[in-house]
Amino acid sequence: MKSLLYLILLIFSLSVFLNAEEIRKEQKDEKLDSIFPYTVKTKEGLIFRVPEDMPIEKRGGIIAPIPFDEYVSRKLKLMSDDLNEIKVRLDKIEGEKSKR
Repeated sequence: MKSLLYLILLIFSLSVFLNAEEIRKEQKDEKLDSIFPYTVKTKEGLIFRVPEDMPIEKRGGIIAPIPFDEYVSRKLKLMSDDLNEIKVRLDKIEGEKSKR
């Protein structure tokens, strides 16, 4: 009788422990998703969890997202172009103000 009680207690304890681990894992994923937004993309039956604007290409017969350094380089180039455009606009506004 005691062994049956111990078995039931063991099963209950394991189920509580495994459930708690699953809840912690889901909470951790939610925190990461809010910091690093991603989307799930598929290409030729392969599933990738990548940023929305990260292209997936076939290079050397391997289908994969572009390398991270290339992705960051593209993002920084776009940001640099935007900042240069803002600088031109500000210079134009300053030029108009100085003429007054």
